[in-house]
Amino acid sequence: PFWLKQAIRFPCLMTDSEKNCEKGASWISQADVLLLCTGAGFSADSGLATYADIAKVDAYAARGLEYQDVCRPLVTEPELFWGFWGQCFNDYRSTMPQEGYKIIDHWAETRFRHSEVA
Repeated sequence: PFWLKQAIRFPCLMTDSEKNCEKGASWISQADVLLLCTGAGFSADSGLATYADIAKVDAYAARGLEYQDVCRPLVTEPELFWGFWGQCFNDYRSTMPQEGYKIIDHWAETRFRHSEVA
């Protein structure tokens, strides 16, 4: 794996991991802004469907439609488009977020949301 190749090339990545974590935490604590990107797995941990599964609904399958098909029919089938995205919206609003979201929200509230830059 990539990380192992890097660890072999840069042994300090393995031996200095605690020091590097402390350094990273220090940089984050001094930052004015933090851009944090997560993937679909973060939402999946909350119980939400991933992109690969979100359109696996009997009504779509009966028509031979997959995710990319129900994302684009705004002009040709607006009811299908709005129904699909409306259901996604409702799922996101009604799902209790996993703990990671609370941690990020806490960081944002205590460190970044009220900064001069924000």
